[in-house]
Amino acid sequence: LRKQGRVAVGWDEILEGEVSADMVVQCWRDESVIAPALARGHRVIATPRKYCYFDLAVSQVDLADVYAFDPTCGLPEVHGGASVIGGEATLWTEYISEEEMDHMLFPRLLAMAEALWLGPAAKDSFSLFEQRARSVTARMQAAGVTAGPALRTDQPAATMKGRTDLDTQPEGLDKLGLG
Repeated sequence: LRKQGRVAVGWDEILEGEVSADMVVQCWRDESVIAPALARGHRVIATPRKYCYFDLAVSQVDLADVYAFDPTCGLPEVHGGASVIGGEATLWTEYISEEEMDHMLFPRLLAMAEALWLGPAAKDSFSLFEQRARSVTARMQAAGVTAGPALRTDQPAATMKGRTDLDTQPEGLDKLGLG
């Protein structure tokens, strides 16, 4: 990869072994994996599932959760090349039909855009964002997008076709001392 001018990106499980500090770590299981990745000199893409996984039902990751997301998790800036370089809205489609995709993405994708683009210091209060999101969602629905519920108190989200692993702690965190 280096010969081709490319950089490897690996899910946070790569921290369980010895890997070069020039690899980017995508911290997906839990935000507590970010600090150890930074301490080892890695650049990080922050995607902790409790904020960023849009294949989880709104009853588990709602609009307020996503809007609260801070990809740096409030960690102090690390020197020597290690940094949080961004985040990601994740939508795995193994358990989601094409018809459900809009429902799972919107309006949460609006919250992710503000969380990543503005950062915690520049974001409005959640109530102001929620007003904007409801207005944009109404326009999207008028254009044919089937948006899902925004908050846990809205209409409950459909369950994800028999998926039962969503309330369990991610495996492997204990190997990093994060269990």
